[in-house]
Amino acid sequence: MTLSRRNFNRLVLGAGAGVGLAAPFHIIRPAYAEIKKGDELVVGIWGGAQEKIVKEYVEKPLVEKYGCKISYVLGGTGDRRARAYAERGRPSFDVLYLNIYESRQAVKDGVTQEPTANVANFEALYPSARKGGYGVAFNPCTIVYDKRKASKPITSWKDLWNPEWKGRIAWPDGLGAEGSSRMGRH
Repeated sequence: MTLSRRNFNRLVLGAGAGVGLAAPFHIIRPAYAEIKKGDELVVGIWGGAQEKIVKEYVEKPLVEKYGCKISYVLGGTGDRRARAYAERGRPSFDVLYLNIYESRQAVKDGVTQEPTANVANFEALYPSARKGGYGVAFNPCTIVYDKRKASKPITSWKDLWNPEWKGRIAWPDGLGAEGSSRMGRH
C-alpha cells in the first residue's frame, strides 16, 4: 500500500511525537500502512531548542526506521496558526505545534482534529496533555528579576502589583507568546 503524507502523519502521532501537537482535522482514524522510503512529513514548529529536540528524538528515529523525509515550517505560533486556519480542510502541515491555548482553540474551530485514544500511548499522557492535541511539554512561565533591585524576594505573581514594580515590568510581546497564552486564557 502506498502511504500518503497524511497517512504517514497518523503513524507519527502513534510514535509518541506529539501540549501543543495537533493533527490536521481530516486525520481521524487509525492508519495501517507501509511507509515507503522517500515519503515526506511536514511539521510546523518553533525553531531553536524545540526544533533541535524534535530532530534528535523524533525525526532521527523515524528517518532511520522508515527512510522517510521530514520537512519543517519554522516560525512563531501566530504564523503557523494563521496558515493552518487559512488552509482549513486542505492543510500543508501534517503535524502542527501550537501552544496549549491555540491547540485547544484549533480543535474547537475545526482546524485540527480532537485527540483520540486510538493513538498509541494516549493513555500514558497526563489528562491535561490530551486536550486540544497530544501534549509534548509543560512549559513553565516564571518571573525573572534582579534581586539587587527588589526590596524583598518576589514569591508570587501577585507581588507584581506592589507599587515598587510600577513602570518596571517587561512583558513578552505577541499573542502567541507561551507565557501570555497560559496566564490570561485559562
